[in-house]
Amino acid sequence: MQRGLAFALAFASVCSAQDDASSVARCGVGEILGAAPRIGPFNPALLAWQIRTSLMVSAVPAPFGLPTLARGGIVATIPFWGTSTSVGVQATRAGTSLRLSGRISWGIGLGENTAAGIHLGMASWQFPRYASVSEWDAGVGFLLRSETAVSGARISLRAQQGRPVSASDVVWGVGCGLVASEDLQVTAEAIQEPFVPPVIRCAAVVRPMASVELVLAWSDVPCSVGG
Repeated sequence: MQRGLAFALAFASVCSAQDDASSVARCGVGEILGAAPRIGPFNPALLAWQIRTSLMVSAVPAPFGLPTLARGGIVATIPFWGTSTSVGVQATRAGTSLRLSGRISWGIGLGENTAAGIHLGMASWQFPRYASVSEWDAGVGFLLRSETAVSGARISLRAQQGRPVSASDVVWGVGCGLVASEDLQVTAEAIQEPFVPPVIRCAAVVRPMASVELVLAWSDVPCSVGG
């Protein structure tokens, strides 16, 4: 079994606290159709097509030394008998507060080009002068792919300690992508987080050389790269 080790290091001024370093250049694109597990939320169905054991370490320092949204994490993926399991942990510091989270995801193929997955997660916010707040989330994801296109969806439910669950706690996302050629891929995603309008993200990936990947990304919310 082959083992892969990937390190990602990036500096960012404004981006989602859920993003890991590898997704900064894509403005977060990849939460639904990502090709590999991320430190932050991702579609668990993609694990069905992970054939290698992998380990990703991500660190995004606070910009210019400011104690705002500094974060890091690690995620390990292990394939086994046609399925794959991913376990990840993440730490995010926002000012004087600290968020610690963990997630386990599992994916399985439903056919040659169809996959499904589930995930379970738990997080805890630590505040210096207040009691900590815990939250949980659970969800499912689906992916459908062909030689020239891929589409997917993910839906999850979040629950927070001391607060009743409501319809506003449902998080969903959909995405579609086109493979124009081996050197050009275009992806668009829409993510609905609680209490905010859906976020639209798009990215084009160009590979002018075998070892070079250029990314042009756009998001309708502020992002450190791509607008």
